[in-house]
Amino acid sequence: MRYKPLALRVLSTAAMLSIVASCAAPAFAATYDLYNGDVSVSAESDGKQYVSQWTDDEHTHYAQNDKGKDINHLEDNNVTLTSKGEETKNTITVSAEKDQEAKVTLDNVNIDTRDGDTPYAEGNAAMVVKGAGDVTLELDGSNVLTSGVYNAGLQKNDSDSTGTLTIQDRNDKAGSLTATGGMGGAGIGGSAVSSDHYNNGTENITITGGKITATGGQGAAGIGGSYTLPYGDPKKDVKNITITGGELTVTGGTDAAGIGGGYNSEGDVTGIHISGTKNTTITGGKIAAAIGGGSFTDVHAGNSYLAGTVSDIKISDADLTAIAGPSGVAIGTGHGHYVGDDFVSITGNSHVTVQKNESIRDGSSGIITYVYGDSAWIGIGGGCKLQSNTPIQSEEKVIDFPCLVPGSLTYKDKDGTVDHVFTGKGHPWDDGVVTTPASCFTDGVMTYTCTKCGVVKTEVIPAKGAHTWGEWETVKEATTTETGLRQRVCSVCGAVEQEEIPMLTPAVPTAPAAPTAPAAPTVPAAENTSAPELRVLAPDSIPQTFTVKQSGTVRTYESPYNSGTLTGTMETLEYLQEQGAQTIVFTTNQRTSSFQISELLALVNEGDVFYLNHMDANEPTLLVVANDHSELLG
Repeated sequence: MRYKPLALRVLSTAAMLSIVASCAAPAFAATYDLYNGDVSVSAESDGKQYVSQWTDDEHTHYAQNDKGKDINHLEDNNVTLTSKGEETKNTITVSAEKDQEAKVTLDNVNIDTRDGDTPYAEGNAAMVVKGAGDVTLELDGSNVLTSGVYNAGLQKNDSDSTGTLTIQDRNDKAGSLTATGGMGGAGIGGSAVSSDHYNNGTENITITGGKITATGGQGAAGIGGSYTLPYGDPKKDVKNITITGGELTVTGGTDAAGIGGGYNSEGDVTGIHISGTKNTTITGGKIAAAIGGGSFTDVHAGNSYLAGTVSDIKISDADLTAIAGPSGVAIGTGHGHYVGDDFVSITGNSHVTVQKNESIRDGSSGIITYVYGDSAWIGIGGGCKLQSNTPIQSEEKVIDFPCLVPGSLTYKDKDGTVDHVFTGKGHPWDDGVVTTPASCFTDGVMTYTCTKCGVVKTEVIPAKGAHTWGEWETVKEATTTETGLRQRVCSVCGAVEQEEIPMLTPAVPTAPAAPTAPAAPTVPAAENTSAPELRVLAPDSIPQTFTVKQSGTVRTYESPYNSGTLTGTMETLEYLQEQGAQTIVFTTNQRTSSFQISELLALVNEGDVFYLNHMDANEPTLLVVANDHSELLG
């Protein structure tokens, strides 16, 4: 039995008080030195996170913290692990039960479990993620995870872990991770051997930041699936790998994808979504894709079936280079794979370079890339042969890039010579639909949809800026003792404008009068439904009922309410001035105010809007845009 140091050196301890319903208990956030032994972190169904550390390989003796207490299932909701940059063989296991999240920070961790430096050196997985819950890994400083044969550097087998692993540098402490798998193991992802499997796929891996270097061992992906041993179950999928930021250098082992499937896996590869990356390079292994499928060789001689499908590869707003391995492809299928639905999509402000390696087009290897005009075949594996020399049915699929806006897609030969460059052509928009109609004084919305990729954009439909009045209708007839009333209604918003009808003058017989000078012309009633007019608004900006009448040069607007705002444009005031009005009077139940049209026009600009406000018994105010001209009020 090999014993490890008994004392745990706690580098920093921060205690915080957590108040719960019935008691107060400390929840620690401590730093644990990996030099003192293997560490296990678990987020459990009680909503708490626990940490344990052992000083021996058999996990029978616990390390102790700085208080002399065994680190045995201690509650710690935010664990930090370190080896202070010094290499150690001690390992990390993080597990999360369903609906729980484990949170771990790696701070200058350096784990190398190998017994030597050859590809066949044995050693455990440096770090393992397990459980149906989620694990969040924060990167501080430089972190290195190197595993022995068959194991992944950062191991997440689909048979052990179905939750989401998130790798991030949210603390912005120049966090980096270098994860290297042993022979058959992925850099980040599946291992070639687990308790009951001889190969493993992986799922639900998210990278949001940090500088990530992931290198797969022989036959395993940089990020993705493992090598499949001849007696293993070959149907292991790789799915839901989401990268939304960071700088990545990802390299697949021989016959394995950079990101995607491992060698000889018949499983599907689906849901590889990359966005927001910079300075990123992804390289595939021999006869495999940089992004997509690994190489498949029929292990059942005489059989003629293909491996699984490759589908749903999406690149958006990313800056990356995808380098095909020898006789491989840059983006797409590996040797012997089908092309699935939504094969490849490159959109947004992406600048993608795909670089060929070798191109053998004699029927013995995959097709690299053909480019025709504004379309391309990217990495369609075809023309291959099984061990029985039965040709695989080549499935060619044209990928069109009309929506690459405003990015570019560049093809290079293996020596870096540029073959073709596609640049964005713009979205083909449909004719658009009115999703929100414009009203008299409220803007509307027109929505357009790209007919190719489904992206939508909107445009403003300007408000009309005036009511669409109907004909005047008499509400009350005028008599010789009472005034009448007429009104008209806006056909768009339903606003009502009322106007007084003067009393009738009784016919009184009189003696003939001497000739007199012609009477002064009177201002005609506003019968033209398109003539500009002022409006009265309630405090909530809803149009109010009001009446308007003009006597000589005085034009009066009457509102039957305590509060209201008389408003209109300078162009409307100019129009009313042309019709003979010189003074505007506004009357509510509690206030009457007025101003001279010429005085207001002399102080403002064309197109400005004025607001004469009556708020209950408060003093009236006269505003133009944001400027107060209340001194003009009489």
